Amino acid sequence: MSHPLPGHSSRGRQCLGLPWGLCALAVLLALLAACSREAELADTAKPAPPVSGEAVAAVGEPTVNQPAVAVLQVIAQPVALHGSYLGYAAPNKRVSLRAETEGLVELVNFSEGAYVGEGQVLVHISTRQLTVERDRARANLQLAESDLRRDRQAMAKNLIPQSQLDVSEAAEREAFFNLQLTELNLVKSVIRSPLSGQVKIKAVETGEFVRKAQQLAEIIELHPILVDIYVPEQEIRFLEESHPATAVIESLPEGTFAGRVRTIGLEADQRQGSFRVQIEIPNRDRRIRPGMLARVELVLRSLADQVIVPSALIQDREDGHILYVLDGGRAVERRISLGFRIGDQTQIANGLRPGEELVVSNIHRLSEGVPVRVMERTLQTPR
Repeated sequence: MSHPLPGHSSRGRQCLGLPWGLCALAVLLALLAACSREAELADTAKPAPPVSGEAVAAVGEPTVNQPAVAVLQVIAQPVALHGSYLGYAAPNKRVSLRAETEGLVELVNFSEGAYVGEGQVLVHISTRQLTVERDRARANLQLAESDLRRDRQAMAKNLIPQSQLDVSEAAEREAFFNLQLTELNLVKSVIRSPLSGQVKIKAVETGEFVRKAQQLAEIIELHPILVDIYVPEQEIRFLEESHPATAVIESLPEGTFAGRVRTIGLEADQRQGSFRVQIEIPNRDRRIRPGMLARVELVLRSLADQVIVPSALIQDREDGHILYVLDGGRAVERRISLGFRIGDQTQIANGLRPGEELVVSNIHRLSEGVPVRVMERTLQTPR
């Protein structure tokens, strides 16, 4: 005897308690729903179609790639062209005293390094002997004058011949010239300082016998004191006598001294192409000594309403120089002509106007016309 299978009724075929037809329909519907879900997922995974360039422009370019820069608004300002030159201090005057007559040194009235005044007696050379010779010559002249007066009276009475009167007149003239000579020698024996200054060299001592033209001393005048500098021919045209000058002597506590141009050389040194210029500096207390190194500063030229920029911002090109200027949110290359340098800045002769904004940062990322983001704006301050 046969028995029905589990889950099947004896009345017909069934699936999970349902007829087989209904079960097959349910499976088909489930498969269709799954396929529809996969299609929706595939559609959402597809990339969006590209937006045209015009659409991007309308939305605006992303700023993340634009260089962030700082800009400086340049102004017109007065500038001065300075010149700096090195030189050494030198005496205003230098005198070497020498003996005008030979003889024994009877007196030395100075020491090395001492200050002496103009006209001060420094040395006596055989002065006592020459004083005696002067006095004897004066007595001889008095005798010759007395003899001449007597002979003239006798000649008036025809008591002596003319020849005797001639001899008396000649003797009187000779005695007169001898007195002048001894007085001149006496003056030469007394050595006086021709200027006020300091004794640099003392070359004689009391008791020495000196010869004619032998050096006795060297005296230097230190007020004012001079500094010799050499100015290139391109700059000498800006100088004239009495032009103000400043001397910096770092070895002295005071440091800076005001002076003026005393002389300007007439001929350039052909090897250096420069002119010798003497700077005069007051030195009443004689603090500045000969040989000290000095740096002389001169204002060669003063100009009004000039544009100057930091030299580091100037870009060199094969055909010239450029700066980056902000124009409509973009960095624009601007061709410029350079003037003179002033320390770490440069005068712009042409190509940049007061009021324009100069890009001063991130220059290495710039090129012609690149858009930039301005993060900081600064107004240039005068020097």
